[in-house]
Amino acid sequence: MTVSDLTHAGIDCTLATELDQLQVTVSLPFSAVRWSACTLVANSSTKLTATTTWYSNNGQSYPQSISVPQAY
Repeated sequence: MTVSDLTHAGIDCTLATELDQLQVTVSLPFSAVRWSACTLVANSSTKLTATTTWYSNNGQSYPQSISVPQAY
């Protein structure tokens, strides 16, 4: 697993500022996956990888109280 700040490459993601673009990539060997029927088309040396990217909300305070709008 790798976590990266794409906006400020090389810095620790815990130091990200508001709206920095962050990316998480996770890879695991296919041999660790037991619930898939993909064994018909992949071998044990295959790696599965997933990547997601989003923007940092660091620096913005989380609402202390949330008001739910009244129904119509």
